[in-house]
Amino acid sequence: MSEEKDSHKEKDAKKDYDLLKEKHGLAELEELDREFVLGQLEPGKFLLRSILFKIQERCDFALKILNDIIQPENHLANMQESERFSDNDRKKVLELMRKLSYGEKELLLMEFNYSEEGAAALIKRFYSDWIAVKPELLNVLERLRDTWKGDSESRQEYGYFG
Repeated sequence: MSEEKDSHKEKDAKKDYDLLKEKHGLAELEELDREFVLGQLEPGKFLLRSILFKIQERCDFALKILNDIIQPENHLANMQESERFSDNDRKKVLELMRKLSYGEKELLLMEFNYSEEGAAALIKRFYSDWIAVKPELLNVLERLRDTWKGDSESRQEYGYFG
């Protein structure tokens, strides 16, 4: 019974979104879900607000990763990963952070000054911006992953490990 109810809610949310998509020229719901992991959305008047919240979560997650490169916390893993980036690389990471941080602040402003029209415009703009910066973000993530491939010598000496 619960699965049937969830399926019905999902179909209602999809119908509601399709109306908003038509009205505001939004991207396909599946595209937004692929990029921002929307999951199951509640139908109704808070649909766009729910999507904005999921976008903000994804943006915050990306910003935390980038911030750990620029200013690694006192964790060995963060310090090892940060080491892989030259000063020039860090400038590029900072520029990527600037772009995402601007979008994050727009999302916060919309949270405190919500309107359907503003939310739809922001979803369109942020989705477009996200697609533009995603290759840079993927490049950074690949470099972080490659930190752990093979035997790499650290340039730093680390203190007491317990």
